[in-house]
Amino acid sequence: MASYILLTDGTRKSAVWSLVYEQMTSRWPHVNYERATKEHSGDLQQAEAILVKRGHRVERATSVAEVKRLLQEGLPDVLVVDSALDDGGPPDVIEALRECPGWQATQVVFLTQMSNKSEEGPIVFADDSLVDLYVMRPCCSWQIVLGVEQCLRPRRSVPSDM
Repeated sequence: MASYILLTDGTRKSAVWSLVYEQMTSRWPHVNYERATKEHSGDLQQAEAILVKRGHRVERATSVAEVKRLLQEGLPDVLVVDSALDDGGPPDVIEALRECPGWQATQVVFLTQMSNKSEEGPIVFADDSLVDLYVMRPCCSWQIVLGVEQCLRPRRSVPSDM
C-alpha cells in the first residue's frame, strides 16, 4: 500500500515570505532571492515528483484551510511542514493535525531555517516532541525525499537490557 504524504508549501503566495523577501533584498541586494525562491519551490516540486515516482501518494496544500480539508479526508503517514502559509504558519498546521483523532501516527518533517538572530540557531517548535525530523533550509529535493522516507521506515525496537 502506498504511503500518503502531505506537503505544505507557502513559498508561492505567502505574505510572510514577501515581507522577508523585501527585507532580505534591501539588506543584501547582491543576492538573487527571486531565483532562490523559485529554487525553493522547485525543490518541493521535485521532491513531490520523486516521491510519486517511488509509489507514494502526495498531496500539496498552500493554506492552513487546505491542510484542514485534506486532514479531514484522511491522516497522512508523513506531514512535511514548510514555511508560512497564506493563512497561518507551521504552528497552525500542527494544531490542525492535533485536532484529528489518531494524529500521533503521523510523522512530522519540518523544513526549517536559521533564525534571524544567529545565536539562536535554527527555528524549532516550542514542543519539540511534535516534530520527528528537522531538515535545514536551504536543502535539495533529495534531502526532503530522504527525510520523508526515513520517517516511513519501521522503528527498531531497543532491547530492554541496554
